Amino acid sequence: MDNGILYMLYFSIAFSIIEHVPLNRAFWWAITTASTVGYGDISTHTLVPHTMIGQFVVLVMIIIGVGMMEMVSSSLTTYFMRKNSVTTQSETQKSLKLILKKLNQLEKKNDNLAQQNEDLKEQIQAIKEQQNSSEWHHFKDWLKNKGDRK
Repeated sequence: MDNGILYMLYFSIAFSIIEHVPLNRAFWWAITTASTVGYGDISTHTLVPHTMIGQFVVLVMIIIGVGMMEMVSSSLTTYFMRKNSVTTQSETQKSLKLILKKLNQLEKKNDNLAQQNEDLKEQIQAIKEQQNSSEWHHFKDWLKNKGDRK
């Protein structure tokens, strides 16, 4: 980025000398040209090169300026993408850990419910057997009592 400022300063000096304009206006011209902003259509003091050498300086300035702006915007984009990527990765890792923790809790609860279900089945079976045994015993007693009455 420091090289970009030096390039703009060099081109400003060259433009100032070749086109006979003050250095501060030439530097402003270099900034607006390199950034591809322009301002030529709304400025009352438009700087236009009048010599062939001045036009060549402008052409080189435009090509280098556009390249510099692309590098700056690319660097900024990369910086913000990495920053967001790191944030997103850490947030994603936290979310995944939380999801895994919840899944483990659900799995334990599911295992406990399955065990409770098995225990209830055994209790129900024991009650049925006890009831069947008791009913069979009552039936036998009834038959026995009925046979004794005869």
